[in-house]
Amino acid sequence: MGGCELFQQELKQHPIFTQTMLQNLSVLQMNRTALNIYVYEVTKNNPLVKSTKNFVPWNSTISPVSPDIIEQTLIQEQKLFDKIKEELILEIEESDSPILYLILGNLNAQGFLQIPLEQLFVNTTYDFEHVQKIHTYIMKSSLMGLGAKDSKEYLLFITKEQYGESSLEYKLASLLIQNNRQHLNVTKLALMLKMPALDIEKALQHLKTIPKTPIINPSTRHIYPDFIVQAQGDILKIKASDYLTPTIEVNDYHTTTYTKVELSGFLKEVEKLQKALELRSSTLQKHAEAIIIARSDFFLKTGEAPKEIGLKNIAEITGRHISTVSRALQNRYFLFEDSIHPFTELWTHKIGNSTDQEVKAMIIKIINNEDLKSPLSDSSITNILNKKGISIARRTVNKYRKELAIDSLYQRHPR
Repeated sequence: MGGCELFQQELKQHPIFTQTMLQNLSVLQMNRTALNIYVYEVTKNNPLVKSTKNFVPWNSTISPVSPDIIEQTLIQEQKLFDKIKEELILEIEESDSPILYLILGNLNAQGFLQIPLEQLFVNTTYDFEHVQKIHTYIMKSSLMGLGAKDSKEYLLFITKEQYGESSLEYKLASLLIQNNRQHLNVTKLALMLKMPALDIEKALQHLKTIPKTPIINPSTRHIYPDFIVQAQGDILKIKASDYLTPTIEVNDYHTTTYTKVELSGFLKEVEKLQKALELRSSTLQKHAEAIIIARSDFFLKTGEAPKEIGLKNIAEITGRHISTVSRALQNRYFLFEDSIHPFTELWTHKIGNSTDQEVKAMIIKIINNEDLKSPLSDSSITNILNKKGISIARRTVNKYRKELAIDSLYQRHPR
């Protein structure tokens, strides 16, 4: 037998991931909203499973024992869900509630999706065409553009809905997005579109009236923290925010009319889910503690330079593969001093020989020293950094600027 055939045979005999491993990985990566929906679906289809803490807004009440900021988050989330569901009462069925909640529960404070729609529903059994239809209904609600993947999709959607795909407003929005708004004044836009400058100016004024985000008040949070961190002196307390993390129990099945084969199948599913939930809880706690303790300077405010901690360092501490670290901490948040932060804020991202913190400091310095008569776009800042030997993409500069709460060129210097 040839080496290639032997290798293929070994792959068939030893699959890389068993079904149980895949389920464990899937549950580990779920955020709180997705996990509650998943457990809800299991309890609906498995008569032996009873969930003792399963938050789904169409049949749940908000727990009064959660910290104020979490309770307010949940209240706002419930209000948003009820508002959109009421608006769409003629378009959706009651059975669509999980789809609606899974989308709304994964919005950031501005109303954009934190996770792409395809990725959000990849491990569900919902028909994706139907999911897309519900998503479109949400985007056409009174909060126009709610659930767009980013500001670009949002702007195109709004201009298309309000002015039409053949409108000058839509063409301008497309052109500005394609060129990242770099050095595009009225004269250049008029030449590119072969339109009078007065028409261009009028259309641009229309674009300026469009709200920056679907949710106007960005202080309304729709992000639920996974952990609560408290600093007491030089001691850090790290607690899982499990107020709404579902737990399950097994119903009494001794008097049921199910066959032994059916009961065996139901019990195996319960056992696998229990183990997946326990593994998820322990893995998240282990990795959260590792990175929080490693970055104690962030919480204890020691005044020292930020420690350089990457995923590789956390993997060495926890003894897990770097991919497991990424799965455990991506799209996770912690509550500290009444503010919610992503875990990604704690680890170092290397850009060439510089850290992300060093690059952010450079961006602040560049913008603070910009010529007010010729302010800098993200593309211009990118070019300056590139000339300094920092190989960075414009989208990364845009991301860092937003993380630093620095307005865009057009917000800093409106024309």
